[in-house]
Amino acid sequence: KILTRSGRLGSRVECGPVFSQSYSSMNINGQQSTQVQLQFQVKGDQRSGTASCSASIGPDGVSFRSLSVDGQAIDTSGPSAGGSNVMDVER
Repeated sequence: KILTRSGRLGSRVECGPVFSQSYSSMNINGQQSTQVQLQFQVKGDQRSGTASCSASIGPDGVSFRSLSVDGQAIDTSGPSAGGSNVMDVER
């Protein structure tokens, strides 16, 4: 929904498989935190590109950090499912 709402790819957007992923994990004062970065292909009815997203996973759950397509940031602050930073993906 976030990628569709951005309008950069068109009204229908499909995400391909993840082709690059990395993560790092740290423990600070007993609190475990993991940073995750993913890259995947996206295809819309107007154009296609490469998406990158990052998130952190900690004691309070998953925190979505950023999303970009072809290096351009996508605004994730608008309305989304349940008012949270959820990306619905159809394959």
